[in-house]
This record gives sequence, structure tokens and C-alpha cells, in this order.
Amino acid sequence: MQDETTPKPEDKECPVNKKALERPSCMATVPGIKYCDVCGKAMCPICERHSVQQISRVTGYVGAVSGFNEGKKQELRDRKRYDIGGR
Repeated sequence: MQDETTPKPEDKECPVNKKALERPSCMATVPGIKYCDVCGKAMCPICERHSVQQISRVTGYVGAVSGFNEGKKQELRDRKRYDIGGR
């Protein structure tokens, strides 16, 4: 059975993810997400593994990004993040 920490076969193809698989995974909840410069997939900003469970709040509801259509996923990638200090 595959869990969230087990890379999917297609994730192993990206050279960035292959390099990340040589290190231990962080197993952390992080406040942001990073996208791979090579393949464009979501990845952990700490350990750079591609096998992440990404969630987002849309119109007040929290849900898995894996259920988003391609347009909504692109909208999420295009969002700008701002540090408003103290929050």
C-alpha cells in the first residue's frame, strides 16, 4: 500500500526528486509549497520531495488540491504570498 511518504513511480523520474530521495524526508507540516523548476510539480520546500499532500482553503473550505481541476491548480500556482508581519 502506498502512503503519502512513498514516492509515486512518476515522481522518481524528475532529477530533483531523485536527488531528494537520497535524504530523509522531513515529515513536516509546512505553511507553504514550492514548485519544481524542472517538472513543475508541487514539492516540499524543506526536503524537496514531490510526494506531498497539498491542501488549500477555497471559499472557506479546506480540501485536497489533488481534487482540483487543472485551472484551479494553475490559479493556486500563480498566487502571490505576502508577509504581513506578526501573523
